Amino acid sequence: MRFNLAGLFKPLKKDYEISGDRAEMRIPHLEGKITFMRPVKGPGNYAGVQEAINSAGLIAPTMAQTASLVYTANQNPNEVEFGEVLDILDTRWFWVFVGKRYVKNKGVYIRDNPAIVNGRLDLENESELQNKIEAGDKSVRFVPFGFKIGEQKASDLARNSYLIGLAGKEGAEKLAEISGRYNLKPKVWSLENVDKDEIGMSSLGGCYCEGSRLGVGSGCFYDQDGCAFGVCRTNDKGTNSLKN
Repeated sequence: MRFNLAGLFKPLKKDYEISGDRAEMRIPHLEGKITFMRPVKGPGNYAGVQEAINSAGLIAPTMAQTASLVYTANQNPNEVEFGEVLDILDTRWFWVFVGKRYVKNKGVYIRDNPAIVNGRLDLENESELQNKIEAGDKSVRFVPFGFKIGEQKASDLARNSYLIGLAGKEGAEKLAEISGRYNLKPKVWSLENVDKDEIGMSSLGGCYCEGSRLGVGSGCFYDQDGCAFGVCRTNDKGTNSLKN
């Protein structure tokens, strides 16, 4: 059966809201809605952008949440605010606050919103992460090695178990559809196996030295060009979730 991504998601007309003096972007996400707040934090390194978001009383976005944001922006590029989102996607990258622990000969544990301690990403050890999964903690997932990395077709990206682990099934499908805005096929950067446990962060962007493509990356903790929009702690109007 042919896998057709075109029009996979058809948002209702004006199925989003930009309000609060143009600061709040309330968009569809999974079965509900989520509010991102402007201005964008960054560009800066992973820890600095996360700290700026937390200091504003907001939550650092996951890959699934960022996928919904860039998907909505791509569907509605004439909105000035969404144009800013696409410009960051095309010319810099988004930090997505998902940590990864690679385990030798096994796979990768994926953890939403890991803490930063003493300027370093702080991720639980393998047994602690596995216990969270067994306890039903949806913020932690495990993906065994064998997933496809490197350049791939959009249909492969949508089914990529690693990307599904990062963004969820819907998020992976949205990113696969967004990849069509670029000239080259999308590409996934990840470790294939490791000699010892390795910890990494995640990023999403469309501008790389080898050409224009959607890239699901890891990034370096100290890279300075990443950005992110904070997420409100409530699904009500975004200003209600900010610190006084």
